[in-house]
Amino acid sequence: MFRILVVAAAVLAAQAVTSAHAQSDYPFKLHNRSQGWTITGFQTFSNGNWSKNWLGGPVRSGSSVDMDWKSNAGSCKVRFRVQWADYSPTEHQADFCELKNLYMLNEGFRTD
Repeated sequence: MFRILVVAAAVLAAQAVTSAHAQSDYPFKLHNRSQGWTITGFQTFSNGNWSKNWLGGPVRSGSSVDMDWKSNAGSCKVRFRVQWADYSPTEHQADFCELKNLYMLNEGFRTD
């Protein structure tokens, strides 16, 4: 009987993980860690074109926004660009399968 309960608990735990994964593939948080600059756009490059702006509004210095690919298809290494208010966009590339946080800095970015 104990063995059946352990197996049932393991199955329920696996279903919970699978369900959570299906709801959100590769979520990450975009952080603006610049010194006073506002992020106004975030776009990805695919099939020779830049995507629509992923942001619903500006991300001010010191603020963060939750982001999610809502898909696990395609390459993990994605070319992206960030548009800054009153400044030209900056282009970068990152492995979004591995990161949980994307920190945009005055110059460049870092992840963890």
